[in-house]
Amino acid sequence: MDTVPASDNRLKAEWEPQQATLLCWPHAQSDWLANLPAVESTYGDIIAQISRFQKVICLCQDAQTRSKARLILEQKSAIIDNIELPIIASNDTWCRDYGPLSVATRAGLTLLDFEFNGWGEKYAFDLDRQITASLFQSRQSHSIQYQAIPYVLEGGSIDSNGDGALITTSTCLLNQNRNTNNNTNTNNNTKDPAKNTTKEQIEDRFSQWFGTRHILWLDTPALEGDDTDAHIDTLARFTRSNHLVYQQCNNPKDPHYKILRDMEMQLKQQISASQLPLSLTPLPLPSPCYSRLDQAPGQRLPASYVNFLFINGALLVPVYGVPEDALALSVLQQTCPEREIIPINCQSLIEQYGSLHCITMQLHALPH
Repeated sequence: MDTVPASDNRLKAEWEPQQATLLCWPHAQSDWLANLPAVESTYGDIIAQISRFQKVICLCQDAQTRSKARLILEQKSAIIDNIELPIIASNDTWCRDYGPLSVATRAGLTLLDFEFNGWGEKYAFDLDRQITASLFQSRQSHSIQYQAIPYVLEGGSIDSNGDGALITTSTCLLNQNRNTNNNTNTNNNTKDPAKNTTKEQIEDRFSQWFGTRHILWLDTPALEGDDTDAHIDTLARFTRSNHLVYQQCNNPKDPHYKILRDMEMQLKQQISASQLPLSLTPLPLPSPCYSRLDQAPGQRLPASYVNFLFINGALLVPVYGVPEDALALSVLQQTCPEREIIPINCQSLIEQYGSLHCITMQLHALPH
């Protein structure tokens, strides 16, 4: 795609200055019950690191959850003055996919609140879909606008370079379980692929909402264990406006070998055809990680180094206790030399099929 955008809007890149990071503390009513202590410790590590650089807003299910979160954060030596723990109920903690997207406009900043339907009604979502509106309403601001968009879109399904280019997968965005018949009636169980949202319709909408001029569409299946229908934040991400990193597999015996080789070819071909000034750097695929939980023993988990998190002055990188960790950290340090590279052990997170980027959302500005 190469078009003139329909608006002056600009979807911000994740590395642009942020005021806070949004998370949602794991709780017993979410899917984390089976490994709650381990994942709470991981959340403590993540928030403690982020709090060194910027504010954190971590949503808590109830007062008891908030008290436990505060205790763990104190034990982790987090900077408590940089952390807010508002009580807002959730179904689960994947706020990358139901949190707001930050768009720069002529008037300032607008937080776009897209519909969320539990990744195609796979899981409960009645509380999660209300969270962005609840958060904004509790923090009204004259300098930041809020806009609800009646369209299903998850933050992990797109990635922006902040300058009119965006990368995504058709596997997710064209899936009939997201937007059928050009509406978002998520109670409508009639799925007609022929009437599903088309690439052209999505490109028109993204041009209007995000000021998008170029979209790189990858026809890549999901990694094993990924239940999001191939979110781009497990496959390829921008690290600068002119640079992409992507998951590469060099083991012909790995089931991901062919699909990631095909993805690499798609990236090179589309970049060449579009004449976008983009360079590419591969990241190693982690050695296979398997579930240790009783609910899915032996299930391969979607470990990915692409699921990193930008914060002010640093890059938090998921690691998994495998040999490839060191190389991934080295590559990302070379790619982002101006940032402190901070490894975060995310073995507990991938037990529920997501990682570091999936549980966080950058907030480029905050309502006061």
